[in-house]
Order: sequence, then structure tokens, then C-alpha cells
Amino acid sequence: MVVRRPSGAVLLAIKTFYPRGAYRLPTGGIHRGEAILDALLRETHEETGLRTEVRRFLSRIAYHSLEAPTSTPLFHSFAFLL
Repeated sequence: MVVRRPSGAVLLAIKTFYPRGAYRLPTGGIHRGEAILDALLRETHEETGLRTEVRRFLSRIAYHSLEAPTSTPLFHSFAFLL
């Protein structure tokens, strides 16, 4: 999720197990049977405490095994501007 604040700043997160100074975009998971947009809004609230609305879809990233790069993706990530 890419959360743009009214000031234009993009919200970033840290994890205690990441190296000092490492930042990332907030992320989340989709529960079985959950719609992507429902998961996005739920995870945004869980990760940031913010209630947001989807402004637009940005990208879908498919992750493949290095041993089988043309196989079915292991999983996907979806990016939305909020």
C-alpha cells in the first residue's frame, strides 16, 4: 500500500528486526475468501490506524522461484495508491 498524506509525503514503516535506517511501505495479507480491496482497507487500518480510500491501482508483482522462473508464481503483491 502506498499511503500519500495530504502534505504529499508517503507513509513508510519500520520493523524492529530490519537494519537500522531501513524503511518499507506498509504491507499486509489477504485472508482466504477476502476481496483484495477489503483486505487492503483492513490491513491499512491495522498497520497504520488510518481509515483511507483507494485512489488507484498501481501494480501487480508476481514472485517466481529462481529455480523455475517460468512456473506458476509463488505469490503476488498488489500495490494501490491510497
